[in-house]
Amino acid sequence: HSSVSGDAADAAFDASGEELASTLAELESKELAQIERALRRLKSGNYGKCEVCVGKIPVARLNALPYSTLCVK
Repeated sequence: HSSVSGDAADAAFDASGEELASTLAELESKELAQIERALRRLKSGNYGKCEVCVGKIPVARLNALPYSTLCVK
């Protein structure tokens, strides 16, 4: 009986591990897209400018989140 519950527990652990890996891969993909976008903005001369108000994004914000496209406001 313990081997049956062990198999169910192992299956649940494997499934949650796969789900976690999938979620992490999705987050990494989104972050990579944001970094690539920031590089394009850098090349076009728009890096560090807010996409909404066109004001400067504070350096501290860019240091914390280099692919920011919006100011704090």
